Amino acid sequence: MAAYLRSLAFLLPVAGLAVLVWQALVRPAPGRLGSVTAVMASPGIEVHDTTVIGWGRGAEKGRKLWKLSAQRIDISTDQRTTSFVGVKEAIFFRDGRPYARLSAGSAVYDRLADNLQVQGAVTLRLIDDDARLTTERLHWQGGSRRLEFPAAVTLWTKDSRLQADRARLDLQHKIVHVESVGGDWRGIHLTADTCDYHPTTGLLSVIPLRLHAGDWSLNGASASINPRTGTFRAEYVRMASNLSFSDTASRGRQPFVRLASAGLLAGLLTGSAVGAPSPDGAKKPDKAVPQKLEWEATHIQKTNDAQGNDLYILTDDVVITRNDPKEPGKQMVLRAERVELTDDKQNPIAVATGSPKVTDDRSRVTGDKMTVWINTRVARVEGKVQIVTQPKQKGTAPTAPGSSEGANPPPPAKSAGMRDRISGDIVITAHKADYYSRTKNAVAEGDVVVTNKGRRLTLPKVEYDDKAENLKLTGPIDFVDEKQQRVHHEGDANYSLKEGAESFASVGKTRVSGTIFIKDDEDEEPAKEGEKKGGGAAPPGPAATPGKN
Repeated sequence: MAAYLRSLAFLLPVAGLAVLVWQALVRPAPGRLGSVTAVMASPGIEVHDTTVIGWGRGAEKGRKLWKLSAQRIDISTDQRTTSFVGVKEAIFFRDGRPYARLSAGSAVYDRLADNLQVQGAVTLRLIDDDARLTTERLHWQGGSRRLEFPAAVTLWTKDSRLQADRARLDLQHKIVHVESVGGDWRGIHLTADTCDYHPTTGLLSVIPLRLHAGDWSLNGASASINPRTGTFRAEYVRMASNLSFSDTASRGRQPFVRLASAGLLAGLLTGSAVGAPSPDGAKKPDKAVPQKLEWEATHIQKTNDAQGNDLYILTDDVVITRNDPKEPGKQMVLRAERVELTDDKQNPIAVATGSPKVTDDRSRVTGDKMTVWINTRVARVEGKVQIVTQPKQKGTAPTAPGSSEGANPPPPAKSAGMRDRISGDIVITAHKADYYSRTKNAVAEGDVVVTNKGRRLTLPKVEYDDKAENLKLTGPIDFVDEKQQRVHHEGDANYSLKEGAESFASVGKTRVSGTIFIKDDEDEEPAKEGEKKGGGAAPPGPAATPGKN
């Protein structure tokens, strides 16, 4: 009996303390919410090393909403607020299950307002995700089930570290919303007005999107980024890059560097338009010069193809512009309805469809489909190919000043070669055309037709070797000049374009036929006195003797 009384005597104070704490948490009392410091200044009840649980009301009655453990708990004299000093751990629940863990310096719970204010080195970790938020202040609203971050906050995810002016976590919808965002995403600087992080899927929804790295920048009206699945979507996108071709091809694993290489499609394809060599035979420098690439589209999406390769898709009014710093003011522009970049590990591929067209100051390339193999630097145009280009014009050498009297006569003019005879638009049509950027070689095949100022050349295939400056023509070859003179060549032929050594030669035995027009002297009008029949001046007669007629 004595042992029973001693046990009862020990339990009575504990039971009394429990009753007081319960009344402080549930009993309504008038008053106003003060600051953490003000509340802690006048406690009515003080409890050490304990845990308090916040329970749901109304439809959520009987469910845990939060649980908080602290070194000391102070209950205000009006029993409205409960202060937690030295917060060890806090857990927020969703549907009765732990959702987020919190650590902080102190907290205050207002029973009437049903909110919890937390401050001092606040860290909130999502239990089923790698994400966490750090700040100095946090408010929990019982009615809306939201965690508000009114001060500067940092959102950490697996792939990003984003700073924001404010944020909120919606426990019901499981969305982290941050505003005035700036930070790092996979080594790329990201800024936005708003960003929603979906912990369940890992999706980042950004409005508007602004990405920047040392070599390039990308802006979009909105974007969705999912590092877990590798998908990326954006709308009304514009990108600028200063990557050279070789830099782009060698930086494959960096995000968006492969996407920047899609802009090189314009440069490669326009290069294929230079089927007619420049008249001066000038060679371009081998050293890669950084070039500025800009592109824009209505939508952009990053996903994966059937082989697991990253796939970038630009759609609706895609415009890719290449600016060469060596020729300011000159641009190469690709326009298409759709551009796809497949990030194949061996050789990434860019494909443009939907009336693709490439233009620069001298050339225009169109076709049904344009493809570029990035690493091997090969470009292909297919289906109703048309290349319209103009050869570069030679500069005119300045005339030396002074009188021509007594000067030596000019040397006889050389006969005009192919380079000198070509002027105006050269139009090439074919079923397929390939351009090899490394060697500057080009191939066109499939009912090839080349026209220039009344001249017309038709053949199945033509190959241009830049190093040899040679055209390999596959027969049968038909040529009509501006005077309607014709040549038909059954077999293959080679045409050398080397300046000063132009030549045409059949390959092996073949049959050649043609039609030419020869002017008949009998059809000409009689020559005037002192002129040859051909219209030239008559040779001078013997010199006249002075004083004689």
